[in-house]
Amino acid sequence: MNEIRDESPTDEDEGGVKVRLIALGVVAVILGIFIIQNTSSQEIEFLGFSSSPPLWVSLTLAAIGGAIVGQLALWAYRRSRRQG
Repeated sequence: MNEIRDESPTDEDEGGVKVRLIALGVVAVILGIFIIQNTSSQEIEFLGFSSSPPLWVSLTLAAIGGAIVGQLALWAYRRSRRQG
């Protein structure tokens, strides 16, 4: 009938968490280096607006925008495959 499952973490799960933490640490270090090296300001004009943020801010916002567009495209693709 109803089986009780032992859902305690396995060695495999703990290893995966360690790998994720190491990868997160590496990404954080790379991000820190990127920010330190790109602190100069860059003038940006968009639709009549002008701003001079640090270069790393501009690139980070562009990357976030690209990731959002990519996720929306992936969502639309998966949705169309389910319906068709």
